[in-house]
Parts: sequence; C-alpha cells; structure tokens
Amino acid sequence: MNPLLTRVSAFIATLGPVGKLPMPGTCGTLCAIPILYEIRQLAGILPGFSEQIIILALSLLSFWIIGNALYILQGKDPQEIILDEVIGFAIAMFGMPFNPLVIVIAFCYFRIFDILKPLGIDSLESMPGAMGIMADDIAAGALAHLATSLTLYLF
Repeated sequence: MNPLLTRVSAFIATLGPVGKLPMPGTCGTLCAIPILYEIRQLAGILPGFSEQIIILALSLLSFWIIGNALYILQGKDPQEIILDEVIGFAIAMFGMPFNPLVIVIAFCYFRIFDILKPLGIDSLESMPGAMGIMADDIAAGALAHLATSLTLYLF
C-alpha cells in the first residue's frame, strides 16, 4: 500500500482533526450538515447528477477510503474514523427538506440509532473491515430516514 495514499485516506476518514475531538461521532455528524448542503448545490448545477447519484458515489468511495485508512488506524472500528457518520447522515437526510427543524429531527434520530444500534444494527459491525464500519451507519441512517419521514408525516 502506498504510504502517502494511506495517510491521505486516514486524513479524509477522520475528517482531519475532527476525529480526535471528544464525541467524534456527533462531531462527524455535525460536519455532515455543510457537506450535505454542498452536495445539494452540486446536484442542482451538474446536468445528469442527482443527490442520490452523488451520495451513492461518495458511499462507494468511502468504503475504499476507510479500507485504506485501516492500514494506519488499527482496530475493528477506530473511533476517530467518522466518514461513515457523514454517509449515514446523508442517508437520513436524503430527499428531506433542508431546513433547521428537519435537520435537528434527522440528526437526533440518526445519533440515537447509531449509538443504540437497535433491530440488529449492532450485528452489522461484525462484518470485516470497512464494510463493518460503514454498514451500521448506513442502517442507522436508513432507520433515521424512516423515523424522520414518519415524524414529518404525523406532525
């Protein structure tokens, strides 16, 4: 593995110094908000690109980045890797109105599901490598999306 590529991957996977902060998962999810705003802006100006295509591409790229980062950041799911939080929250917010109330609702649901890992989400962490790191956040994001949609529908 190329040492420079590994270091760059680790930097991206940890969102630079953000992964070293206290409560890195929450900090990573907060960092996702401006990233998602830019994704939506980009989807609006690039012909043929949509929010779902960009999020899918970033998700696939994130598997590769996290896999490379694991050469430096040892462990099953190093806490400082927070790129998975960005992808999970992107799924939670997919297609949702981008306003403060919806962001707060989706943020709370995502963090709850990511921390508690209900409905078998915890078992996804047993998958090897980047797959295990990403899978639980993708599932938490999907649950948060459903819970946010239901909340918006009911209220």
